[in-house]
Amino acid sequence: MKQSIAMHPQTTSKPPVYPDQPIFVGLSHIGQVFSLGWALKVGPCAVFDFETSRREAIAASELTEEEPGLRARWAMGRDRIQLYSGAEKITDHRVVFLTIDTPLNQQGEPNVEVIRAFIEQCVPYLAHGATLILLSQVYPGFCDEIKRDLLSDRPDVRLVYMVDTLKMGKALERFLEPEQLIFGVERAQDVPEAFQKYFSCPIHTYTWIEAEMVKVAINIYLFFSVTFANAMDNYCRQLGFRFAPLAASLRHDVRIGKDAYIAPSLGVSGGHLERDMTTILRKCQDAQTRRLFEDMKALNADRMRALYDAVGACSGLRSILWVGVSYKRESFSLVNSPFMKFVDRFVKELNVQAYDSFYPLPALDGVTSVRSLSQALDHVDGVVLNYAQEADVDTVRRALQARKDLAGFDISLPAVFAKASAPCPANMRHVF
Repeated sequence: MKQSIAMHPQTTSKPPVYPDQPIFVGLSHIGQVFSLGWALKVGPCAVFDFETSRREAIAASELTEEEPGLRARWAMGRDRIQLYSGAEKITDHRVVFLTIDTPLNQQGEPNVEVIRAFIEQCVPYLAHGATLILLSQVYPGFCDEIKRDLLSDRPDVRLVYMVDTLKMGKALERFLEPEQLIFGVERAQDVPEAFQKYFSCPIHTYTWIEAEMVKVAINIYLFFSVTFANAMDNYCRQLGFRFAPLAASLRHDVRIGKDAYIAPSLGVSGGHLERDMTTILRKCQDAQTRRLFEDMKALNADRMRALYDAVGACSGLRSILWVGVSYKRESFSLVNSPFMKFVDRFVKELNVQAYDSFYPLPALDGVTSVRSLSQALDHVDGVVLNYAQEADVDTVRRALQARKDLAGFDISLPAVFAKASAPCPANMRHVF
C-alpha cells in the first residue's frame, strides 16, 4: 500500500549547503566504516543517527568491537567528520548515504522492516535533487518497493543501491582499496562522481534489482564454498582422514584461489551469509532450487555434531572452558556462533566458562566469564580453543602438558596446534 510522505519544508527550495560533502546517516558498523573510510580517502563528511545513544558513542570515540583497530584509525580521521545532533542538518547535503546494518537475530535471519522504517525517517529531510545511497543488506526488489512506496512524491530524489562487499574484521581496508564497486541505479549518471575520481577500481552499474541480486549471489557463493568444505570433510572422515590438510592444494589452484572459503568448520556462522540464505529460502519459488538450499543449510547445521560428539566421548567432563567466543578472530559477533550453539546444547549438563582476550564478554545466562586463563585452566575438565593470542595458546599448551586429564578441543581456523612450531599435546583433539 502506497505511503505518502510529507516533504520537509526545507526540501522545496533551499540548495544544499555542502553539495560535495556527503552525510552518512546511520552509525552502526557500516556507517562507522564508511564515514571513516571516506574521511581518510576522499575528504570531509558528516554523520548522524536518529538514535541518541549512537551519536553519544561516536562523540566519545566508542566504536564497534567488530573491527579491531578501528579506534586507532578513527583518531586519524575524526577531524574531518562532523557529527550532527539534529536530523534537519541532513538537508544541507546533496549526497546522503544510508548506512544502517540490517538487524539479524541469533540465527542470522534479517529484519528488513527496520531499514524501511529508517528510510521513511530520512525522506522528509532530503534536499531537493538529493542522491540517496542505500547500503543496507536487503532482498532483490526492495529498492523498487522503496521508490514506489516512499519516494513516489519525491521524483527529484536519485535512489542508488550500493553493494556492500566489506569483510567483517577487515572492513576499512576493503573500503579503502576495493577490487570493484557495484551500484544499482536508474541512470548511470546517478553514481556520484567522487567514486570515479578517488577510486581506481572497476565500477559496475546495474538496475536496482540486479545489484541487490549481486549482493545475495556473492554471499550465497561463499555459503556454497563453506558447505563444499564441510561436505568434503564429512566424506573424508568416512574414509578415515580429515579434509583440512588437503585444502592447501585447492587454494593453489588458480581456479579456486588462496582466499577461498574452503576451510572445514562447525558450519556457517556470523549471520551475514545466513541472512541471504534466508532470503533465498523465503523468496525462491522453484521447489528444486529451494530444496538444494535447504539441504545446504541442514548440512551446516549438522556440522556442530562433530564437536558435540567429541565432547560427549570424553567421560567425566563436568566443566569446560571456551577460549574465543566470537565466530571468528577478526570480528566480534555472537550471531549464530558455534559458542552460542554449544551453550544451548550443554548449558544444562556442564559448567560452561568463557575467556576472550580480544573482546569484552557480554553477560550470558548459564555462562561464567573468567579473567585469568591460567587460573581457569586449573579448575576445568576441558577446554575448547576457538582462537587466542600466541601467549594464551602457550598457556593452554602448558596446561594440557601438565594435566593429562584435561581434555582439549581445537576448533581454530587454521588449527594452531597443527603448526610444526607448536607441537600438539596428546590430549588436544583436532575437531577438523
